Amino acid sequence: MITQSVATYQKRQVLSVASLKKPSMPKQPRKMTMGRSLLDCIAYRGLIKQADLDAAIEESLSREIDLETLLLDKYRVPRSALGSALGEFYQCPYVSYDERTVIDPELLKNLSFDYLRRSAWIPLKRQGTVLDIVINDPHDLEKGLDIRRAFPGTTTRFSVGLRRDIEQYLLVATGQANGGSITEILGELVDEAGTERNGEAESGEIDENDSAIVRLANQVIAEAYRLGASDVHIEPYSLHTNSSVETITRLLDMGCDSFNFADAMLGVLAMRLCKRICSDCKETYHPTQQEYDELVQGYGAQHWDKLGVSYTEDWTLSRGRGCEICNHSGFKGRVALHELLVGSEDIKNLIQAKARTAEILSVAMRDGMVTLLQNGIQKVLKGLTTYRQVRAVAIK
Repeated sequence: MITQSVATYQKRQVLSVASLKKPSMPKQPRKMTMGRSLLDCIAYRGLIKQADLDAAIEESLSREIDLETLLLDKYRVPRSALGSALGEFYQCPYVSYDERTVIDPELLKNLSFDYLRRSAWIPLKRQGTVLDIVINDPHDLEKGLDIRRAFPGTTTRFSVGLRRDIEQYLLVATGQANGGSITEILGELVDEAGTERNGEAESGEIDENDSAIVRLANQVIAEAYRLGASDVHIEPYSLHTNSSVETITRLLDMGCDSFNFADAMLGVLAMRLCKRICSDCKETYHPTQQEYDELVQGYGAQHWDKLGVSYTEDWTLSRGRGCEICNHSGFKGRVALHELLVGSEDIKNLIQAKARTAEILSVAMRDGMVTLLQNGIQKVLKGLTTYRQVRAVAIK
């Protein structure tokens, strides 16, 4: 244990009690955020000189500065060492901020950001009935009661964390962290990739543990939650055209060599995402003759017979009535529409000859290619979506 003089001990008592009632102060200073025995533990570990610790305590009380901030910023106590001391004192794991950790936004839905920031705790994750909490003082009974009231019926598992780490988790989870916009992070990744290609990278390739990639994933999730998105779709290094055939002509127009491109091409896949009929309120109905004729025209009369679908009294399509689950829209989720152009010898010859789009499309369909619109109509017939939704995404 640390040997202390009577005078020094009495001075600390004055600092911790009497100085809170100085008449010269316009308002009552807040108490230190670390208890005496914890500070003794920090000093015993040699993380800070005893004289500096005394000075930090006095400054914290007189200037109303958080003691953790002083120890980390002014007296340069290593963050990991301070956290380790906290874990030893509170007899629980120490959790530092990790940008790879993604907090479920549902855990914060009914909690006030300002309250969590003041109280310095955050729900990190929930597995079944077990709730993991990171808190700056696991011995605080008042905070413990708040947690049990906020999450009734759960078993709380505490970890200790520094106040600034907890605050960083809060900022990231609520989309307020200064981690850069999605566009800025993507630009950073492009720069890193360019550096790597030029042989200037110091170590390894970009992988899933790269800081920018982690921040991008967190930012996408936070932004999706803020906007109330039902799902997130990512399309990596893609070319936006109206069809797979137009992709070829676009690439050739951008300067790709037709012979090299044709030789290397295996296929081109075009994809669209279409609203899916809600499975909770889906119903079948008998469509009109006009609806049937629109499907035939959209699919192509010369190809329709292959489907074996004719207009009869018992022929049905599907639609959504609208319910609470789908917010009375009749749709929930997405269904993908695909158009795959295979690089056959005939197609490659047309590419090398820089043939027109219509000519390439004709040969591709002769070889069995199904267009985006046709694939969408097939999924209409299967009861997955409606023709109106297919037209909205497949016809430009």
